[in-house]
Amino acid sequence: MPLIGETLFSHQFNRMIAIVSLLIVMLTAAAASAQAPIFEDGFEDVNTFLDLFPRDGSRWSNFGLTNQSNTIDLSQEQVRSGTQSLKCFALPTKGADTSKAYISNGLFQFVEGDQAWFEAWFYVDGASPPIHLFLWDLEAPGTCTSIEACPAVGDGSICSSPGRRLYLQNSQGTPIRSDLGKWCLGEDFIQRPGNETHFPTDQWVRLRVFIGLSSQKDGILQVWQDDKLIVHNRGYTLPRADSIYNRLEVGLTANGGDANPATLFLDDVTIWDSPPSWWLTIFDRDGDGLVSIDDSYELHKNPADLDDDGVAGRPDIDLLEEVVRWDEPTDMRNNG
Repeated sequence: MPLIGETLFSHQFNRMIAIVSLLIVMLTAAAASAQAPIFEDGFEDVNTFLDLFPRDGSRWSNFGLTNQSNTIDLSQEQVRSGTQSLKCFALPTKGADTSKAYISNGLFQFVEGDQAWFEAWFYVDGASPPIHLFLWDLEAPGTCTSIEACPAVGDGSICSSPGRRLYLQNSQGTPIRSDLGKWCLGEDFIQRPGNETHFPTDQWVRLRVFIGLSSQKDGILQVWQDDKLIVHNRGYTLPRADSIYNRLEVGLTANGGDANPATLFLDDVTIWDSPPSWWLTIFDRDGDGLVSIDDSYELHKNPADLDDDGVAGRPDIDLLEEVVRWDEPTDMRNNG
């Protein structure tokens, strides 16, 4: 007959094994739902900049330099991981031609109703104030104006590459904001006034983006600077219902300032077309590997500060439920 102490130890041990097994199942479910990225590049395993553009098109698609003195090249000056990063240099903009030094990827197609996630690391040199620097452009090339969106200019009168952009606005501390560039509709998505997180220079900063694509007012955009959610807005995220996002430009997609040159280092760029693990960690509150209304119920029982305002409360529940609603059919969303 086992002693009482032995029986108690055996019961506790078996309970511990059951709990560990449950945790493993939960983590496995989350990992199964978190898919691998469709693109990732840390600018390693190449000897020259042009090696980033192999003939099979498996890495980067193009790059842009709009001034003969602008440059883009591999660098070991500032490295976030590995042994090298990408260095972009752009003179200030003078006249009508915007000064740019960027690299672009076109290995994807995102359309109305799609979701996409992005991540990249940026190091902005602080030798000059980073005024009006554009860092990230998601573009729909060949999109032409429609009479519904642009009644003042007419149907098909202007064709360009509009899309959502991230940039450092022209104000003290240069906080990140987003516009629907080169288009008639779509307001700027800004940080909460009076509670802006400024973008630092002379250090690596990670930007993460989640975007739900809609040509109506129910689109969604979220931006995290390092681990803090700094932008969360609903509105137009796609120019037209038939627009196709198939180009991402990163780097100095524009140095909009007219006084100072800009230098930026870029590293570890990643694109997903299904939820990455870092996003599930934030919103999958019940650990089942999915983001659903069940997570809202769990958040009611176990509050958490999802919007990084220092308080776990109703705004966090609203934030999660807006993300949940994005997965519902379009006619069920709140278009107000």
